[in-house]
Amino acid sequence: MNTSLFVVQEKILENSSKYKLYEKLNKECGDKCTYVSYCSKVQYLEKWYSGFLNVCYMFARNWINLHEILSEETDKDKHCRYINFWITDYVRKKLETQWKNVSFIGSIFRFFITVKHSITSASRNNNCHFDYISEADINLWKEWKHLHDYIENYNDIKQRISSHGNFCTKYSKYFAYIKGLHDKHKGKCCNGSSNKCRYHIDLSYICKNDSLFNELKCDKTKGITAVTQGDGKHQPMDVSQEGEKSPSILKMITFSHS
Repeated sequence: MNTSLFVVQEKILENSSKYKLYEKLNKECGDKCTYVSYCSKVQYLEKWYSGFLNVCYMFARNWINLHEILSEETDKDKHCRYINFWITDYVRKKLETQWKNVSFIGSIFRFFITVKHSITSASRNNNCHFDYISEADINLWKEWKHLHDYIENYNDIKQRISSHGNFCTKYSKYFAYIKGLHDKHKGKCCNGSSNKCRYHIDLSYICKNDSLFNELKCDKTKGITAVTQGDGKHQPMDVSQEGEKSPSILKMITFSHS
C-alpha cells in the first residue's frame, strides 16, 4: 500500500465506531510496574529496538484487561481478533518507521508468545490465542487487518460516503484496493489449502461476506455546491453538520493526513 492510499484509507475509517477501538489498545501504559514481571525475559531486545519494553508493557496490559478495554464491543470473540491485528500492525509500523532492523522479527513475535503464556498461566479470564505463525509474514497480517477493518466498519463507511462527495471520491480508490485484497485472499485462504492461513482465531467471516464486496454507489458532487457571487464567479458552499447551508461562503472541505 502506497502512502497516498494509506491516507485515503485512514480518512475513510477514522472516527468509525469499531476502528476507534484500536485507540484504546494504543494508549501508553501508565502503571508499567504492574507488567514488568511479564516482560523480564525480553529486556535484552531493548538494545536493538528502542522502546520495545514499552510495547511489551502495552501488550501485557491489553491482554490482561482485554475484555474490559474493548467492552464497547459486546462480542468477546471479536476481542481476540482486535488484539491480534493490533499487535502485528503496531510492530509492523515500528519496524517501518523507527526500528528498521527486521533481522529479529521472528524473535520479536515469539517472545510476545512467551509473554502471552505467562499471562495465561496467571489469569483465567482471557482464553484468546496470540496467533503468530512463521509462515504468515507481517504484511499478510496487514492485508487481513485491512479486510477485517473494512468489514467491521462497513455500515459507517456506507454512511460516510453518502454524506459528502469528497468521501465518495476517496472511496472508489479505497474500495478498489480492498476488493483486490479480498479476491487475492479468498483464492488463497478460503479453501484452507495454504499453510499461511492456519489461524486459531476465526477469520471465516472474511470469506463469507461476498455481498460486502460490491462497490457502493454514491454522489461525488454531494456537498460541493457552487453558488454565484456578485462578481459572477462560482465559489464552493460549505455544508454545516446539520446539513444546512452556511450563511457565509467558506473554503471547500479538504482532507489532509494527520
